[in-house]
Amino acid sequence: MYDLVIIGAGAGGLRAASTALRAGMRVAIVEAQPEMGGDCLHHGCVPSKALIKVAAEVHQWRKSARLFGGQLPESLSRPLSMALVKSRVRAAIETLFYHDSDERFEAMGADIFHARGEFIDATTLALHPSPSFEATCPAQVTGKHFIIATGSRPVLPPIPGLNTIDYLTNETLFDLEALPEHLVVVGGGVIGLELGQSFARLGSRVTVVEASKVLLANEEPQVRDVLCQHLREELSLLSGCQVSGVTQREGRKIAVDIQCDNEVQTLQCSHVLVAAGRRPTTDDLGLSAAGVNTHRHAIKVDAYGRTSQPHIFAVGDVNGQFAFTHAAGYQGKRVVENLLSDTVYSTDHHGMCWAIYTSPEVYHLGQTAAQLREAERNFHTVVVDPSQLDRFVTEQHPTASVVVHLTSAGEILGAHAVGEHASDWMQSFSVAMQNGLTLEQISSGFFPYPARTEVVLAVERAWRDICATLSS
Repeated sequence: MYDLVIIGAGAGGLRAASTALRAGMRVAIVEAQPEMGGDCLHHGCVPSKALIKVAAEVHQWRKSARLFGGQLPESLSRPLSMALVKSRVRAAIETLFYHDSDERFEAMGADIFHARGEFIDATTLALHPSPSFEATCPAQVTGKHFIIATGSRPVLPPIPGLNTIDYLTNETLFDLEALPEHLVVVGGGVIGLELGQSFARLGSRVTVVEASKVLLANEEPQVRDVLCQHLREELSLLSGCQVSGVTQREGRKIAVDIQCDNEVQTLQCSHVLVAAGRRPTTDDLGLSAAGVNTHRHAIKVDAYGRTSQPHIFAVGDVNGQFAFTHAAGYQGKRVVENLLSDTVYSTDHHGMCWAIYTSPEVYHLGQTAAQLREAERNFHTVVVDPSQLDRFVTEQHPTASVVVHLTSAGEILGAHAVGEHASDWMQSFSVAMQNGLTLEQISSGFFPYPARTEVVLAVERAWRDICATLSS
């Protein structure tokens, strides 16, 4: 019997495994795919950020040629070769692969089984090797504790005709042999906007179709408005619209019917990317046999990551809390630390932040003004335009905005921003929230001039002005 059986070898599962192995636990890792690393390494964060980087370089080269009158190389005067893009993506994956590899975890002492795991009962997992690749494993394993970390998969909306075309998802996008001539993206969320902008910069015509009236409805209005205004300069954004049907035409042409209010328009495109969200991967796990409860496909967990069975835990996308790699890793580590300790700590997500890696980037920490009002919290809001700070001026980045919500004592309730590299220069606010520091306390530190982090000082100055007004 294993001390710990981990189902799923993505960020959450592997972080849990490394923590447990270093503590001397006997660990089994069950992964259905032929390689470990999960969606983030093979289809998500790593390849998409490599794609974003290539697209940004091409965009900057073309922009510089326009600004300075230079002559573009022939390879950049037309849509970029997908072979070059794919080589950069593969290089990024291969560089990071060893960290998540079988070899590394076997050297640490893990037993790795490439099979689909299915609970027979609350302590026994049947192993079903995939017939598509060789995998040797026992028929079943037993464990004292289990961590389910099977992640999530793309949602396929019920669009008439979708199954009759070769649609793309983030899992198949990087298999493209040629750059799409016209890419229609179904869904204007994080994945749709990041990938849509990247392909627009590489030379594709891109149309993003979002059913909601407002894109990124969970972001601060000022932040999302600045981003959308910028994105509209590079691609077409259709909000409040739905794809009502797709039809394969002659050759590779696809007809996409788009309904906006009561009008239907038909676009001719070369490719359709489905980016309509993700759902937890809980099918075929035998959760009912193990007595593990779910809600809307997600595994229900308490504040400690425990399921309805106290020895079975669920971390990452599969529990439906935060669909981020860093959240999955944090949860996996915390669960194992609690198993090893007499004192258990909740998976405290206070201070959890995330970013949208478009250009400009969006940074999100804590609550928005709408959420604070709904919770009937008393708060004050500071709005700063970082584009007037020295570093932003010198780099000519006029597209930026910061919105910070504070208690009357200066404690941070939420911090939101849009701007180039916002995920870097806003991190002081996350550290402050996690450690219970006030804005005055973090602004008393040193910020090298003219670093972008001087935005903290700008927010603090604006906060002092608000305090002076309140006290007068």
